[in-house]
Amino acid sequence: METAILLRFAERIIGVLIGGMAIYLGYRLFLKIPDRQDGEGRFSLRDVSIVISRVGPGVFFALFGASVVGVSFFQGTEAEWRPDSQRFSGMGAEAPLTTDRRALLRRDIAILNNIVPKLSAGLPEQDRAEVELALPRIKFALMKPAWAEGEDGWSDPRRFEIWLNDGQQSPPPIELEAAVRFFHYGDPAHLP
Repeated sequence: METAILLRFAERIIGVLIGGMAIYLGYRLFLKIPDRQDGEGRFSLRDVSIVISRVGPGVFFALFGASVVGVSFFQGTEAEWRPDSQRFSGMGAEAPLTTDRRALLRRDIAILNNIVPKLSAGLPEQDRAEVELALPRIKFALMKPAWAEGEDGWSDPRRFEIWLNDGQQSPPPIELEAAVRFFHYGDPAHLP
């Protein structure tokens, strides 16, 4: 499971626990001081003013806890999974999941870059060549959904595809260097 999702769930659970604890402590405080009823609270919202009087301090703890729990239930969590992007939002700001996706993709690219040396020595040359020709297309197809044009120097995916189809000239164009490094990640033949 993605780290961001786990952190959002932990955030929600901790919020509800804090709200529940405030309700419980407010109730306990209300029971300890039953005679004290001279407390007063005022809340002003634009045109409306709410005044709570002749209550003990425990009521305010309980109201705070109830509002925290209420907001937690009112603000739902949303998860959206599409092939080109992932989004998860909870009480806080929306959390993009592209970083975790990129890390997993980097690992997969490294595995693909190390497949050819692991092929059986008895594999016919025609089959070996077929695998070697398919690997660049497969890696590019995996990279396409995670492409972040302009953000991290990957440039335009169409230019990268042209470079790929033209035989992967070395050195690559300067604007494609970050994408080419990612493309060759873990490849012993392309180590810096």
